[in-house]
Amino acid sequence: MNRHFPRMTACQSGERKVYFMLRLLDSIPYPVLIIAALLLLLAPFTPMPHVLEKLIMLKEGTLRQPIDIFDLLFHLLPTIILILKVIRDRSHGS
Repeated sequence: MNRHFPRMTACQSGERKVYFMLRLLDSIPYPVLIIAALLLLLAPFTPMPHVLEKLIMLKEGTLRQPIDIFDLLFHLLPTIILILKVIRDRSHGS
C-alpha cells in the first residue's frame, strides 16, 4: 500500500465522487445553463426542433434507434442539469 494514498473503501470513494459532482454543479453559472438549455432545446430552429420531433416519436412509439435516443438525451442534458441545479439550490438554501 502506498503511504501517500491510503486505500479508500467503496463508500468513501462514492462519497468523494458525489461531492465532486455537487461541487461541479454548484460551479456552473445560471446564465450559462439557461442559454445552453434554450439553444439545445430549440435547435435546429427550422423546420422543427429535435426535442419536439423526438418527443413526438417517443409518444408514437417509434423512438427505437440508438442515435435518436442519444439525440434526445443530448438535447435535454442542459435542461436536466439546470433542473438539478435549481432543486439543489432550493433544498440547500432552506
